[in-house]
Amino acid sequence: MKVWFKRIALGLGGLLALVALLIGVWFASNLIDADPAPWPAELSLAPSPPGPANPLYSALQNATVGHDSFSTQIKGCTQGNCLAAWRAQSAELLTTWAAQRAQQAAFGTACEAWVAQQPVPYAEVVPVTWSPNMAMPSYHPITRCTHWLLGSALVASEAGQADAALAQLALAHGLEQSLLAGSHSLIGHMIALSMVEQRLQATLWVADKHPAIAVRLQRLPGPSAAQIAAAQARWIAYEANFARGANAAYSDADDCEKVNAATQGQTGPVWLCKLQKKALMPAHTEQLFARHWLAVLGQVNAANPLATADGVARATAGEPTGLFGSNWHWRGTVAHILLDVARPAYKDHFDRSADAVLASAASELWLEALATGAPAEQHTAWLSDRFKAHPLGASLAQRLTVQTDGSWLLQRGATARETQLTRWPKPA
Repeated sequence: MKVWFKRIALGLGGLLALVALLIGVWFASNLIDADPAPWPAELSLAPSPPGPANPLYSALQNATVGHDSFSTQIKGCTQGNCLAAWRAQSAELLTTWAAQRAQQAAFGTACEAWVAQQPVPYAEVVPVTWSPNMAMPSYHPITRCTHWLLGSALVASEAGQADAALAQLALAHGLEQSLLAGSHSLIGHMIALSMVEQRLQATLWVADKHPAIAVRLQRLPGPSAAQIAAAQARWIAYEANFARGANAAYSDADDCEKVNAATQGQTGPVWLCKLQKKALMPAHTEQLFARHWLAVLGQVNAANPLATADGVARATAGEPTGLFGSNWHWRGTVAHILLDVARPAYKDHFDRSADAVLASAASELWLEALATGAPAEQHTAWLSDRFKAHPLGASLAQRLTVQTDGSWLLQRGATARETQLTRWPKPA
């Protein structure tokens, strides 16, 4: 019996020694970093040059928004008659807007003064130093300004003032276009798309109330595929540089001594901290993420945002390249884990961009049908004919359909949010 216990003990000891050896070899192989490589020019961003502050923008930022956040408060609508649902809210909304507008008149004045500059002077700052702790731009004044303009348009519309409503929608359109063109970060791009969707809602409301201005409303187009592609190229480079800065910060071995001094050695010995930083393989990680973002950037299609979304989905959902056909990699294990965690989160952003372009195009066609008075029973054929000459015709034909009640329905690629328009009523 003792012999068997001895053999079992030796076997377990050998197994533990083998595991320890494997861990040691794995750790050692992850201490040998890749040779440094230049950062791809396609992902490079020049920092913003210092410039004079815009006094009107400063006034907007400093204007008191008030205790209650002003909002158009239009709810989303994915089924049935959206306008009927919105009109049912109008009495309550008008009362709310009147109270908020009175409270926030100073902010509204600053908002309209800034946006009256055409084009609206906006350029998101590109930082000099990239790090996880860098300050993000403040979008709060801009989004509140959009709410103010759209609320003003709806109030004017309900009061029968079509020209005033159109003027406010034009200001909101100029603001969204400037943010879309001047943003660099992903969050800036997403906020610009949200502003586009909210204006489409308000445009539909105003056009239904005042069909006579439908032609003029068509002169406020949404973002084009080319605009979206340019914005995507900017935020891809921004996100790539942010990830690069975070990687450099987390693997900075010089930071170990600062942390050790600040904590008086309570975080552990400096040598262990430096060993851990080295195991992150900063050069290997940077190059891995650079290849990822270059693959994403290579899918951006300036003519078709749907093709971009589909291409990104394919490019980021490749077959596992790790050990035994898995996602686990022997070298750069931590870097690959971080990439695998972050990679799926971006697909929805490309779907939302495509949805915003298609919703804008659908709104423009709906306004055209409203202005020309195309018979409701001919809308399916009318749309089919219009798709032939439309730059997004093939994509729209797959997504935009006329329902049995005469309404138009757009199938979205991303999960619909409250600010996103999916249904247009039958053009009167």
